[in-house]
Amino acid sequence: MERLDQICAELKAYEGKYHDQRVEIATLTVEQRKSRWIEILATVCLSLGSAGIGAAPSYLGLAGGTTLGLVLAAASAVLIVVGIAPRMSK
Repeated sequence: MERLDQICAELKAYEGKYHDQRVEIATLTVEQRKSRWIEILATVCLSLGSAGIGAAPSYLGLAGGTTLGLVLAAASAVLIVVGIAPRMSK
């Protein structure tokens, strides 16, 4: 009877460790999911910002397109900064 009580106590210790590991795995999974979305959004911002920077000079060369070109260049610069910021914070 004492031996069964000892075995039961050992198994309860393993059960506690099991539940702790489940909680840790769930936490890491959620953090990884957030990190993946941040990477996707940063990549999209960098892509759109780069395309805007590339297109801005063609608008600057058009008659009456100076304002549009400057707005496009400024918005693209902001997108690039927003895309780089999450990668610098890691």
